[in-house]
Order: sequence, then structure tokens, then C-alpha cells
Amino acid sequence: MRVNYYRLYWGVVSMTRLKSIHPYPAMVSDELAVNIAQKYVTSDDFVLDPFCGSGRLLLAAAEKGANFLGTDINPLAVLISRSKIAKPDTKLLMHILSRVKSVNWHKFECDIYDIQPGRKVSWFPDMAIKELSFLIDIINHNNIDNDSLVFLCVVLSATVREVSYCRQRRWKLHRLSELDRKKHNKSALDVFCKRLFKAIEGLSDGGSLNGAGIFELKDARGLRYSLKQKPDMIITSPPYGDSKSTVQYGGMSSLSLGVLHHIKSLDLTYQSSESIDRACLGSVRTKKEFMDFNLKEFWHGGSNNSEYTKVKVFAYEIYELFIDLSHLLKTGGKIIVIVGNRTAGGWRLYLDRLIESSLDMNGLKKIEVSHRTISGKRTPAIINRMARNKINNNTKSIIRTMSEEHVIVFEK
Repeated sequence: MRVNYYRLYWGVVSMTRLKSIHPYPAMVSDELAVNIAQKYVTSDDFVLDPFCGSGRLLLAAAEKGANFLGTDINPLAVLISRSKIAKPDTKLLMHILSRVKSVNWHKFECDIYDIQPGRKVSWFPDMAIKELSFLIDIINHNNIDNDSLVFLCVVLSATVREVSYCRQRRWKLHRLSELDRKKHNKSALDVFCKRLFKAIEGLSDGGSLNGAGIFELKDARGLRYSLKQKPDMIITSPPYGDSKSTVQYGGMSSLSLGVLHHIKSLDLTYQSSESIDRACLGSVRTKKEFMDFNLKEFWHGGSNNSEYTKVKVFAYEIYELFIDLSHLLKTGGKIIVIVGNRTAGGWRLYLDRLIESSLDMNGLKKIEVSHRTISGKRTPAIINRMARNKINNNTKSIIRTMSEEHVIVFEK
């Protein structure tokens, strides 16, 4: 079977709905999501994304009329995705916006909530804690329908990130320096109002949802046995490393959940960053199949490398997961994977080869590959116990982990 190889030079055709309502790590670009949908998705397809994140791939598919299911293990990701298909009451949203702007919060009596359960250091200025507590009370004391509530809580979550001591543009909890923390005085009320107004404007922009679907809090590893309808297509961007040591989805997610779990009608349970990261891929260590898994073909770091066990556990789970996904797919269906090959322990982990090997075992063939240059994933080389860069003359301060992503199409 001939495989087509090319480099992507697509332009932006349109944008997915509410693309900027909330940041999320390793988001697929709007441009890429829309163009993949335009090229491969047809009306009435049933499309699955087992790592839906902020939902861009499935929203682009829904524009083409596809029905969809998105799953993710991170409750914040599912909340963000749900906000993008919600149909909030804009009059109610404007009422909340007006109330936040008009009330003199200094005279407004409200509880001060524990928004940082179990944390040893503060991630918020004292004023931000008071203002976030006020916003919690405003939402709790209004009669809000579910769609509007989800929408408001995602705006509130984005506000949490912006007013925290977390360095902007990072998802891991990398803390601002002491000097920068003293200068950091953003008003949570101002940020919330600006974000909410922009999000309300965004309801009329971006794509229209011509298809229907849902986002569920689910582990991708169990879909083979729980999914009742076989998808016509699977479009996904899997994580490029285990969450505990690489991506750390739990960091900012947990910070936001510390605020959101106080919203009474949301029914969202607080989870620590550690519990979220432990639930992600990279946790199986004792199965015989894992012990026998041969990593050498996909990563050349060797068993003496300090990253060996972490890389092997993650690689094994990705391998097994894509075997499961191949069983889920309808005959004649496609799996489209957006993947980057990151550096771990000084060696490249070839996830593209790993996934291809997994799918090939179950009758899927690679039919198309395209490449897309990205600005470069970079991470501090060493982080100290205060979540700050630890730099000395013998270590590089920044490591470049990826510079290109691949879009690979497999057919069953």
C-alpha cells in the first residue's frame, strides 16, 4: 500500500467554537483541527477522541455534521469541553457580569473559602483569595441553569489561572519568583469580567455545531469494553509522556479544582495534582506483558537510564491502548493520530513508530503521513522544591523536547 508523505501548509479556514475560553496543555491548533475535519470527516460519521482535552478536534468534526464522543481522565478537561457545546442563557450571563461589576465587594459579606486544600505554600495573593471567594458566592447565590453554570465555571477556572502565582504560558506549577510575586496584583474580579465578556462575544464566533455529541469523564483504557457503538473514525492527539514526570496535567487542573469544588450545583470533587497525574497513562508496572515489552525499537536510552522505567511504563500503555482502539474501530474506518516524538532521558521516544507497530498487529495500515513544524516544546531542566528553575553552571536551564508533530492516518 502506497503511503503519501507531505508537509502541512494549510491556512486557517475557520476557528473552532470558543477556542480561547480556557488554556489547556498541548492543545491541537485550531488550524490543524479544522483542516483535518474538512479533509477526512463526513456528515453523520461517529467520531471518537479518547484524549479529548479541550475538545478542539471533535468540535471541528461537529462542524462537518459528525456525531461524537470525547473522553478524558481529567475532570477539568471535560468541563472545558462541555462549556464549548453548552447553550448558556446570555441574558443570565450578562446579569452575573453586571452584578459582579456593580457590587461593592469590600462591603459584601462572604465566607473565605479554602481554595488551596493541603498546599504548603500559597499560590494566590490574599486579595485574590478574597475576590475568588466572592465570585464563588455570587455563583452559588444565583439560580443558574446547568449550561450557564458550566460556562461560568470555566471562565472562573481561567481566572484562577491568571491571578495565581503560576507562571503564565505554563501548565506545570512553576512559581513566580519572589520579586514577581510582590508585583503580581491582578484583580480576580477584573479578570473574571473581562474573560466573561469576551466568552459571551465568542458564542457568536467560531464554528456552528451541525453534529451532536457528549464529553465524558472516562479512562481511555476501558473504552474497548464499555463503548456500545463502534466509531467510524478516531481522531486524537495522545499524550507524549506520562503525566507525573512529563506533562503534569494535574498541576493547574488541581489549582482550578480547589476553587470550583466550592460551586454547589457543579458537583465537582476536588482532586490533588498527584491524584490526577496518577490516573493518567503510565501507571502499570507489574503485568507480565509489561515486563516482556521490548522498548529498544522505540527508545534507545537503555535500562541504566534514569528515565527507563517511566518511559517503558508509558510506552507500554500507549501500545496496549492503541491495540484496544483498533478493536473498537469499524472495518473501513480511519484512525488519525497527531503525535510528537519527545526527548526523554536524552533519547527520542518514537511514539509514531510505537503506535504504527501497535495498529499494524490488528490490520490497520498507514496510508498517509504529514509533518508540521511547531514552535518547540521547552521545559526547565531542573525544578526545585519551590517549583522554580534550579540552574547552575553545569546544567542547561532549558531543554527543547519537541520541534515537529506528525499527522498519521491509518485505515482498517
